[in-house]
Amino acid sequence: MFDIFFLASLLLGVSNTPAKVSVDKEKVLERHNYYRNLVGVEDLQYSEECAEFAQSWAESLAKKDRGLYHSDSEKYGENVFWASYNASVEEAIEEWAFERKYFNKKTRKYTSKAGHYSQMVWRDTKFVGMGAARSKSGGVYWVASYYPPGNWQGEKAY
Repeated sequence: MFDIFFLASLLLGVSNTPAKVSVDKEKVLERHNYYRNLVGVEDLQYSEECAEFAQSWAESLAKKDRGLYHSDSEKYGENVFWASYNASVEEAIEEWAFERKYFNKKTRKYTSKAGHYSQMVWRDTKFVGMGAARSKSGGVYWVASYYPPGNWQGEKAY
């Protein structure tokens, strides 16, 4: 009886493990730096440390599969994205960049309506890493981690 219970527990645990999704680092940098170049801020570099954190959080979101929410990290800035289909890294980044239309170019300050975009172009941010995971329901969770973090209330993005 113990053997059957152990095997069932093991199988259930495996089936709940999210599938890692491949991340194209060059596309991550190309899309982020495209938007940064439009506003005249320095290019980001890819960080494996940021990517490891992003991957861990993407897997956590995919395992729970209950919607989007941010980690409690104070070390990294963060953007999160979810799609019910096999969304690409470009689609995630373009969704964040779409908020550019809500960004006030005169004040250049963080607002929640354009927070994903302002984190992408935050002047003091130097590094980005991304991770992605597919949940058992088939949805894909994308996470970008930024260091140092941006979106400080009252400060200008660039």
